[in-house]
Amino acid sequence: MLIAGLLALAPAPAPAQAPAPGTPEAPARPGPEPPTTDAPEAETLRARIQARLGLVEEALAAYRALLARYPDDRRLREDYAEVMVDAGLLDQAAPLVDRYLAEDPTSARLRRLRARIDLAAGAPAAAGRRLDALAREQPRTRGSPPTSPPRSWPRGGGTARSTCTDACSTASPRTATRSPPIATSSAGTRRGSS
Repeated sequence: MLIAGLLALAPAPAPAQAPAPGTPEAPARPGPEPPTTDAPEAETLRARIQARLGLVEEALAAYRALLARYPDDRRLREDYAEVMVDAGLLDQAAPLVDRYLAEDPTSARLRRLRARIDLAAGAPAAAGRRLDALAREQPRTRGSPPTSPPRSWPRGGGTARSTCTDACSTASPRTATRSPPIATSSAGTRRGSS
């Protein structure tokens, strides 16, 4: 919609004029580039925006139309499957993700989607096995979160929260004066409140 609104506000192209007699003709403008094998970005972006705005049916229809034209586009298939999972259409998404995984078993995104489906279907053990296998196979890249806590995190009995609470309660006058906890008597009335 935003794109359509922006296109409607754009000025209309000037009408073509014939060159004046005796002037050289302008060189011809190059034509549009030939289509690529990837799905057109504008149409894919429109489908993603529709999905994020909650227009699930419109987004799924756009993805189906794109997949009819570009059935081998891996990212498009993954996007379509993810919209289905996000929308809670697990009965439709499960066979689709399984089919895509059969064609591309190394896709980390599809494997995570399958784990989400397993988890939602009440199979946390299967989801855990999928994610554990994926974590072992995928190398850790720079900037990705660590797989185990850093050595500086407290071990054993201490917790990072208690250290932060103790340090933070003395740091600010607002947090240093706390309200007394509200207790309930056996009769169900509140004590300690004013």
